[in-house]
Parts: sequence; C-alpha cells; structure tokens
Amino acid sequence: MKNYSVPADFKKSSVERWAELNRTSKQSRVYQTYGQITERYAYGSGRAYHLLPQVSLQQLKDYISYCMQYQISFAYTLNTSCVGNCEFDTEYRRQLFEFLKELWSIGVKTLIVSMPSLIEIIQSFDLGFTITVSAISRIDCAYKAKFYKNLCVDKMVLDPDVVRDFSKIRRIVAAFGDGVELIVNNSCRLYCPYKVFHYNHESHAIASVQGRVSDYYYTRCTCMKHEDGAAHLRLGWIRPEDISLYSGLNIQYFKIQGRQECENGDIFNTVKAYFDESYEGNLSDLLNNSFAYNHFVPNIPNQSLEGFINPFYDGYLKCNGDCKSCNYCETYAKEHLNYVDLRELSHYTIQYYKDCDVFTNLLSQEKN
Repeated sequence: MKNYSVPADFKKSSVERWAELNRTSKQSRVYQTYGQITERYAYGSGRAYHLLPQVSLQQLKDYISYCMQYQISFAYTLNTSCVGNCEFDTEYRRQLFEFLKELWSIGVKTLIVSMPSLIEIIQSFDLGFTITVSAISRIDCAYKAKFYKNLCVDKMVLDPDVVRDFSKIRRIVAAFGDGVELIVNNSCRLYCPYKVFHYNHESHAIASVQGRVSDYYYTRCTCMKHEDGAAHLRLGWIRPEDISLYSGLNIQYFKIQGRQECENGDIFNTVKAYFDESYEGNLSDLLNNSFAYNHFVPNIPNQSLEGFINPFYDGYLKCNGDCKSCNYCETYAKEHLNYVDLRELSHYTIQYYKDCDVFTNLLSQEKN
C-alpha cells in the first residue's frame, strides 16, 4: 500500500474526496493531511503565513474531528528551520509547551519538525506526539538518517536532492527502516544554493513580520528554474508512472507538497494522478497543483518523459549536480521535448524577473 500525505485546505468537502479515493483504490490511500493554524501563535514553518489558508485553532479542531470520521490523520507543521535561538529561552519553551498541550487536546497527534533542538524539547515534554522529520532537515545520506533514528523519531521526509540517487536511497532506507517518506511533486532545483536560506526566510515570514516579507528568493528561484531549455528536467520531481520504482525500495510513504496552492490550485488532480500512477497532461500541472504563479508555465508533456529516470535507476548515471559535464537533461530535452520553445520561454522569464526584481532595484537606488 502506498500512503500519501496531502496538504490540508481545511474543507470538509476535500476530506470527503480523499475518503472516496481511499474507498475506490486498492493500491494507494490518503493516510494524512498536514498544515497549521495562522492565528494567535507565531511559530514558523516551511511556508510563509500569508501564503497559507487562514485557519484558527477552533477551525483546526473541527477539521481534525471530521478527518477522524474517515480514518484520516492530521500532522501539524512545526517545521521551522530557525526560531532565532528562542529554543534556548525558558519562557519560549513554556509557551511552546502550553501550545502543544492545546494541539494535543484538539486531536493533533503528529508533529512535522525540522530542528533537532525542537525535537529534543518536544520529546522532553512527554506529551505523546509522534514526530516526522521534515524535508527541511535535508536528510540526504545514511548517516543523517541514523542520527534521526537515534533521536527516536517515527518518520522522516528525505531531501528531494536524493531523488535520482537510488543507491543512496537504498542505504538511507537500510539505516532508518520503515517510515521513509518522499516528496513526489517537488518543484525546486536540485542542489539549489538558495535552499537553506529560503527555508530560513519562510520560517521567519510569520504574522508579526508580514510587511517585511520579500520576493527575493521567489524571483531568483524562478529564474534558476528557467535557466535554459532543459531546466525543468533538473527539478526534484517523481513522475506518477515511476512511483513503483521507489515503492520497490521499501518506501511506503509519499508526500504531495503545495500548502500554498490549496485554495487556488487543484490538489485533487495531483493526488489522483499519483493514485493512478499515470498522467496524460503537462507535468507542470502536478508540480504546481494546477495553479499558475505567473504566465511562464512550461509545457512538459509527462508522457514524453517515459524512460527518463531509467539511467539513474539502473545505475548508469549519478546525479551529482555537475550538469555541464553530465549534460543528460539537456540532451534528453532536445530529443524529446520542444526545446526551442522552452528555451524561448526561459529567456522571457528571466528577462521579466530581472526587470521587476524589487531587491536589485532597491540596491541600485541606494547606490545612486
């Protein structure tokens, strides 16, 4: 059985759709939704608050109660990458303890956490939570997997950078055992140099600092994903058709990302594609959950990528971030995709974001 964790939009109608999928599928199920409240508490996570569904504690309580009727659990995202050293402050820990007691009382039993210090603090509270280590922790080798296993966590979401290194995934699974989870529709550039800093930015983009939230990382990450005609092949996605390769490595848990797209996108379309393990449309639809952030959405026919992953699975290729010497993605794009159109789209995308980049323009003004 393939178990999927999906973003919560906190609507009962969505829970009913997940339950119907579970009822009709013999090979997959939505076992969990995940998310957080955006009122009262300034505990950061992997997404800026203003991008998320606005949810109160009472709304979360009602939502969890409804999920439980359909045997779907809920995981609370406490996966900030930084709390400004507040974890070492007694008052912060006291407030966190009171907050977690409230979460427990309304039915939250699982926390998604990134920081080892927060994991230790939560475990010291002895409230009974199970803990899933977030992808933000960047678990990309067996050593890190063993480290978190020794912290007695229950599950761990791998760094998407390992998604094309099957030998590494095998070693991680061997080190940790059951409970390894993979993000399937990751849209980040593999080995992105901005990643850790972007995580920190989002972690501090909480309700009290909304006015200072910048598009610095969004702009640069978008340009990076359009660096040339093959750039979208260098993102950390897994096609629906290739899920069986990963489940064959004893990975039973998969995650759909996209909490920021719940209200305007179509998460259901993405989940259904992975349940079916087949998709006839544009792969970009799955990566952004059918929500176009801008006008520069590339057309990557999913069926044109059949066999793309095979050299990595068979061990002929190792994705190590040295794209210029490897050149596999560019060669594949030229042979199987409309490379000229993709390259032209990349040109316009980069030009647009360079022209309207607030941060660069600000620095230019200050210089003058």
